[in-house]
Amino acid sequence: MVTPTAVYLHERKLVEWVFESTKTAADFADTFKQIRKRGIDVAIVLPMPELGRAHEEFWGTGLSLYGWIDRGDNVIRFTGPEVA
Repeated sequence: MVTPTAVYLHERKLVEWVFESTKTAADFADTFKQIRKRGIDVAIVLPMPELGRAHEEFWGTGLSLYGWIDRGDNVIRFTGPEVA
């Protein structure tokens, strides 16, 4: 575990990070850039309504974006990956 909301998957050279908003994720943009410079992919998991804003914020960075939604039936659904 990298932080309480990030996990590094060594075999895939991938860091997956969960955020509540695009604004919070944008605060880590420099960190994402440094990780990608080392040849490690970065995936960001956001609530579904945030994906549009995330595409605008991270356009051209090569980050993978995933969305999640909880419809209140105790099942969380995921979409993606989409490349920014």
